[in-house]
Amino acid sequence: MAGGELSKARDIVAAIRTLKEIEQHQRPATADEKQILQRFSGFGPVALSIFPNPVTGHFKDKNWQAIGDELKSLLTPEEYDSAKRTTFNAFYTSPVVIDSMHAAVGQLGVPSNGIFLEPGCGVGNFIGRGGASQRFIGVELDAISGRLARAIYPQHSIRIENFRDSKLPDGQIDAVVGNVPFADVKMDYKGTKYSLHDYFFAKSIDALKPGGVLALVTSHFTMDKQNAAIREYLADKADFVGAIRLPSDAFKREGTAVVTDIVFLRKRTAGDPAQHVDPDWLQVAPLKVDGAEVAVNRYFLNHPEMVLGRLSRKDTLYGGEGFSVESTGDLTSQLQNAIGCLPKFEAAKVSSDAPAAEPVFVPPPQERHIGEGSFFVGSDKAIYQTEGGQGQAVVYGGTALRSDGTMTGKRLASLIELRDRARRVLQSQNEGWPEQFRSDARRELNRTYDCFVTAYGPINKTTFGQTKDGGHRHENEAGGTGSQSDVCGSQSSARTIRPRIHAAIPQFAV
Repeated sequence: MAGGELSKARDIVAAIRTLKEIEQHQRPATADEKQILQRFSGFGPVALSIFPNPVTGHFKDKNWQAIGDELKSLLTPEEYDSAKRTTFNAFYTSPVVIDSMHAAVGQLGVPSNGIFLEPGCGVGNFIGRGGASQRFIGVELDAISGRLARAIYPQHSIRIENFRDSKLPDGQIDAVVGNVPFADVKMDYKGTKYSLHDYFFAKSIDALKPGGVLALVTSHFTMDKQNAAIREYLADKADFVGAIRLPSDAFKREGTAVVTDIVFLRKRTAGDPAQHVDPDWLQVAPLKVDGAEVAVNRYFLNHPEMVLGRLSRKDTLYGGEGFSVESTGDLTSQLQNAIGCLPKFEAAKVSSDAPAAEPVFVPPPQERHIGEGSFFVGSDKAIYQTEGGQGQAVVYGGTALRSDGTMTGKRLASLIELRDRARRVLQSQNEGWPEQFRSDARRELNRTYDCFVTAYGPINKTTFGQTKDGGHRHENEAGGTGSQSDVCGSQSSARTIRPRIHAAIPQFAV
């Protein structure tokens, strides 16, 4: 991975450029291309430079403006906005830490061929350093990072969606690993408001099967905060089997310096008594650090060997408040020693005579078709067409079309939804979904079709054609006609025989 900020930024741009080329040609990435894709380090380390200053609108200098302008040229408006939204918690994890966590979950009893969940997976660094027989479900909010992960690891399931919306099969996951995002955001889970990183813990623990292991990197506040609500929730479901407090510079090379912990939990069978390695993990106590009093989890006070450094008041992140952990040795050997202090459990074994458990099917989130030339509705409700890898606003009669705007915009947005629903039906058939879910996909397509017919009449009465001057004409069954230049690329008409859709616009074809 590149060291300097400019080098990291150039690697980011190269990875996105490569991704766009792969997607445009609809082919898998080559081994060399995967190397380029893997050098994507996340926007977090360079967020203050690769994007313009939000106040002044200017870049730091001409070098950064050139890189920033190239980045913007590669992304659609929706992708660019998504990248900016996720920058400040998009920091990736040190390979040394990832390897140690994989070793730890094996020691804690996770089978080598288990099903792993990585919430907030980025480009899949935990996936890439896992075992060959492990199966991963990765969930990633940022579309670019998620698509990179899909291109690098096509054999695993990568969901591009908000973890809040991800439907996880309760009690089916062998291990949860990753580095959860940190932000000043509160989210509701089962009636309780949790901070963002604690929300990830609460939802993840419920997805684990009995004996399953959670190993997540998190802010030290999960362990150190006075309010023990998240720790109590977790303690009701799982046994606390240990934690490791990392040096503040453990992720310095990845672009951040904060106090973080790796927290390890092992899911209990319902009704079994708790067997925490130290019940004091639910409590915090004051500790003097360089003359100032700070709150520290009692587990770390009772087990100083699990703190990989010296607590200090130097280089604190938030204006002198809190504390840092100064490194005192080689991180790799320190992690090996700390993991050796964790308990050991036998990996669950499945008898060769026993029938394999039927996995719980969870349909992937619906994907929009945004290949070259395709139309899509942006997060701002404007309608775009992908040209050269960028989203170009669709204009009709001098007006930019929106899904909540003119009748033409609303009709085109409905056609886009129909196309996506039809692709969903084909996906369910091609991927062999269970009949219930194939039926659900067909039902949603039929519902969307019925809504379109109710609002606009039959699709075969909706035509986009070319005018004599090279513009385009739109007609409907009421006889309304208009001209525009950017809606479709050639003269064509639509005919629909339910439930298969043939599109008025070639790019709508499924």
